[in-house]
Amino acid sequence: MKNCLFILTAIFLVMNCTKVEKSSPTPLYIGTYTNGESEGVYRALFDTVTGNLSNMTLVAEMENPSFVKLSPDNKFLYAVEETNSY
Repeated sequence: MKNCLFILTAIFLVMNCTKVEKSSPTPLYIGTYTNGESEGVYRALFDTVTGNLSNMTLVAEMENPSFVKLSPDNKFLYAVEETNSY
């Protein structure tokens, strides 16, 4: 009986130690400088477990959006254009 309990405990510990975290892609908004190939603000999916970015797409064409911020309710994306024009 002690051996059976020991084996079950060992199996339980191994199963919990090898549990793989599920990744949940998080939307990530990226501002870029547009004096190269970039065209503005991009949206990508960020995998919080692996650190991979995927599905990068242009969501707003604008000149040098150097700072982007989502509103607290996630309904609006604010971006600051960094330009030399006044």
